[in-house]
Amino acid sequence: MSGDIAATGRRLQREGVAVAAAKRHYAMTLILLEDEEATLGEASSRMSCLPVDGQILYLGSSTEDFATFEPPSTLPTVIISTRHHPRCATVSNDQMGCSVSIVDYFIKKGHREIRFVGGRRDSYSNISRQKGWEQALRTRGLRVVEPMHGDWTADSGYELGMRLVQDRECTAVYASNDAIAVGVIYALRDAGLRVPEDVSVIGADDSLEGVIPHLDLTSYRFNDRQVGSIAFDLATNPPEGKEPPHILVPGMIVERKTVAQAPQR
Repeated sequence: MSGDIAATGRRLQREGVAVAAAKRHYAMTLILLEDEEATLGEASSRMSCLPVDGQILYLGSSTEDFATFEPPSTLPTVIISTRHHPRCATVSNDQMGCSVSIVDYFIKKGHREIRFVGGRRDSYSNISRQKGWEQALRTRGLRVVEPMHGDWTADSGYELGMRLVQDRECTAVYASNDAIAVGVIYALRDAGLRVPEDVSVIGADDSLEGVIPHLDLTSYRFNDRQVGSIAFDLATNPPEGKEPPHILVPGMIVERKTVAQAPQR
């Protein structure tokens, strides 16, 4: 059971599906669609040819047939996506909730000038995180400065961090993933700014533990295994009712050492 599962950051969701499947004595079939132009229809068509009981389609970025996709009537279908679908169940991490938590965390530390450094513009996760950041700032009466976007890598984070150095009012940076956050931190420090004394930084996905020694990055940890487990349950026990469920799983901030009280300016 599966569909289009991207490589980056989806391992834990896949593990969640696999563990849930093993507990229920199911086998899991995985199809990887490497073509960025692949559609939900293509993934579903390939999976429908196999002897499976349900399918889970992972959707990381925009696809032209999302709104028009018709899941097979004989094959329970779940999409892992931040977007609600009118005809099949969807489940994902609460990306907007992540942003609200991060903004509120910064505000409690006295920060009022909070910038967003995003990943790819076509990524649903990035779109939702940016939207949550913007809404949280506006709701709390804070200024929204035009966000910057990279490509999810630390190198792009470094380039954008060098642009942030020119923003003298900025005291806090919300990076859309941990790699970007690390790049931003290196840029700020290379420019002579202290993190977190001068500028605080928070990442999202908490993916670098065990990768970077002495990790000090404060980050938002998603519950990817639970997303995978819920997706499996929805695929094997299709919910009754006319309105397909859209489930968003909350995460949590993991406090380390890259956030401090806002500096007095």
